Amino acid sequence: MEIDINSFTSFNQDNLPDWNCSTCRRGKVFFDLSNITCFETNKSKRARSENDWDPYQIDEHFTGVLKCSNPKCQENYSITGQISYWNLSDDESPSDLVPHYLPTYIYPILHIFRIPEYTPFEVAEAIVTAFKIFWIDKPTCANSVRKVIELILDDKRIAKTELSPTRKRRSISLHKRLLIFQQKNRQIADQLMAIKWIGNVGSHEFEVDPEDLVAGFELLHYSLEKLYGDHEQRMIQLTKYVNKRKRP
Repeated sequence: MEIDINSFTSFNQDNLPDWNCSTCRRGKVFFDLSNITCFETNKSKRARSENDWDPYQIDEHFTGVLKCSNPKCQENYSITGQISYWNLSDDESPSDLVPHYLPTYIYPILHIFRIPEYTPFEVAEAIVTAFKIFWIDKPTCANSVRKVIELILDDKRIAKTELSPTRKRRSISLHKRLLIFQQKNRQIADQLMAIKWIGNVGSHEFEVDPEDLVAGFELLHYSLEKLYGDHEQRMIQLTKYVNKRKRP
């Protein structure tokens, strides 16, 4: 599944997102400008009287309610965010400035991807936590995604501790645990390792590029589908069934 990066970073009126409803998983949640109210801050209004003012200094925010398109659901989502103005043409004319919308809060929690049905509860719960803070705090979200990897390795029974040369019990680093997991599933371990590098940025309190974070979610979704997806689980169960019976 390819996640639309623009839907989770910032967007303008020409590429408004249609998110998947997290409640019914069938409908779409459209960013409808007719349901959005915009406000300019008082500071921004006062700045307009200054001699060196230009439209790039406009500081606005928005709020609104979005609704699921599924007639049987029609879940309402509260949304707030910031507005910035970008010039999308080569001309520097202020008249060419286009408003870009950046959500900072959405409730109920908007799922960035569909969590596979057979995902262990603890893993799914940690993913939803990452979804929740994605809009609010990107570094913390990246660190939360790193926590998801730890829980996946727990579920796959990858050791968390080892004996030191002095026979004392010590923790095994996430990096080393992933190297151990490589022996069981090289492809998924490599993908989780890539997610770990993104999560490390959040752990060290560096600025996190939202596009990198969305890419990490895309890798995570693919890994979850391979580990816990409906099709994968059915194939595992079918294989066990046929092998046990030694016939169709």
